[in-house]
Amino acid sequence: MYWCQAMHGPIEVDLESKFRRCLNGWSSEPIGGGEAFNISDISGYLTKTQGFQGTSCILDQDQTKILRRLINKKKKDSTVKVESLKIEIIETAVELFKDLYWKDCEILADLIFQRCGWQRISMHGENMKFIDMQYNEPISGNRYDVQVKSGAGKNTFDECITHYKNHQTSKFYFKKAF
Repeated sequence: MYWCQAMHGPIEVDLESKFRRCLNGWSSEPIGGGEAFNISDISGYLTKTQGFQGTSCILDQDQTKILRRLINKKKKDSTVKVESLKIEIIETAVELFKDLYWKDCEILADLIFQRCGWQRISMHGENMKFIDMQYNEPISGNRYDVQVKSGAGKNTFDECITHYKNHQTSKFYFKKAF
């Protein structure tokens, strides 16, 4: 999204078009700088005006509020509230995760890796001493070993790393579950 502040005064006319001059030129960033605006970060209520490319258009009152908030790097009150609640939810979830049994931790890790598109090529770790799961990443073809421990210290970690060095996988993920 690009925006500008039009100069005061009448609309000018030349042989091809009508136009207004800008005070400080066009910008794709908020006032004071920052990352350029991305269409995916802007409310569809405002982006529906993109059909008016290269022209001026009239925004309604709500669209004007959204645009001013974006340009001035101001967050909507409800956005600020959701962001603070998100932190609270994460902290609460961490407390809940502390009550998970070791098998639950393995299942959770498995769900996360599979949700990322990795394919599990092993059973859960019941018959493998230093690896709980093995995955194949389909795009690169890389193989990965995963070890999830509900309680582990440095000695356990070192032992797993030593054993991993003998494997033919691209990476080893070790996660101490709380």
